[in-house]
Amino acid sequence: MNTNFRNNRIDFLRGIAICLVLLLHFYLSYLRNSFSNIFPENLFQAIFVNGNYGVTIFFAISGYLITSRSIGRYGDLKNINTLNFYTLRFARIFPCIVLALVMISILAMFGVSAFVSKSSVAGFANLPVWLPALSVLTFWHNVLMEQYGYFNYALNIYWSLSVEEVFYLFFPVICIGITRRMWLYALICVLIITGPIYRHMHKADELFFMYGYLACFDAISFGCLAALLQNTMVGKKLLNKFVQSSSILLLIFTYLLGIHGNETLGFTLIAAATAILLIGSSKKLMPQNILFTSISRSIEFCGSLSYELYLFHIIVLGLLRHFIKPGSLSGANSFCLLLMYLGLSVSVSYLIYRFYSEPSNQKIRQYLLSKKPGLILWQT
Repeated sequence: MNTNFRNNRIDFLRGIAICLVLLLHFYLSYLRNSFSNIFPENLFQAIFVNGNYGVTIFFAISGYLITSRSIGRYGDLKNINTLNFYTLRFARIFPCIVLALVMISILAMFGVSAFVSKSSVAGFANLPVWLPALSVLTFWHNVLMEQYGYFNYALNIYWSLSVEEVFYLFFPVICIGITRRMWLYALICVLIITGPIYRHMHKADELFFMYGYLACFDAISFGCLAALLQNTMVGKKLLNKFVQSSSILLLIFTYLLGIHGNETLGFTLIAAATAILLIGSSKKLMPQNILFTSISRSIEFCGSLSYELYLFHIIVLGLLRHFIKPGSLSGANSFCLLLMYLGLSVSVSYLIYRFYSEPSNQKIRQYLLSKKPGLILWQT
């Protein structure tokens, strides 16, 4: 089996997700109120400000890939080799996050404000300066944010890594411990139901309803469920073109409807729609024409770099904020800066992917392969 492949449709979804995140962060810095005299502010907010839904799409994709590829690699989820599983995750995740944290720490030492931790919450000043970075590496940065708020412009977007990695820590243990597929379905359903309940209970505080573990595990669980259902009768019914098209419309409608005011079910609908699209990821349902193909390939390219883009775009944006102060540009100049920001982010991310993260990933995996001959290594 050739496992060194990429699924273009999944990369397209990843590309959409990372573009939403990049646009959100740029909007918050430079586009807020820039076009209030030309376009309704509500229109701009609908397009730019709901980028956290992009992270929900990432969560669903992660759940789908980690489940489907574990089945492909080990034959059955109950056969997961935990050491191999954790090593492969380490190879993909840690080289890049360590580099990003080193860069942020160096910029903070030089006093670049976007990278310096600060909070008005009592007790924050007494924390060790290295603790925020450690919280990223040990997967509880979102918990630190719940306690001290948005205390570091660059570091705080890494909250999602804490959610994903804690899920990854438990995933193989659960799969080995729950050998009956029906009990696994039951646990997934519990997590899916728990998500909106938790968000409803904390809907007054976005630090909890957007960043909490239980607020996000339902999205990852939807992805896991999609992978488990893909080759079943239920999954085959979800391949119907009408169902797939309806999921796209639901995704767009929910996104434009916004997050605030829809804290309870908005993330659920985004994750569910994404899961259905993931079930159909092996089918080509997109129109084929030159313009659409060119656009889709650009989005797919961004999707293939989504991890690097997520980690390093905020460093590019933080440096831009240092040299070009937010609020100092007119609308037209803001759009020019947007293009420069996107171009720089993609270029930096590609160079890091090409010359650092992928070589590091491959070296770690090759070392593992030398210790465990016959191990199938999947590209992520």
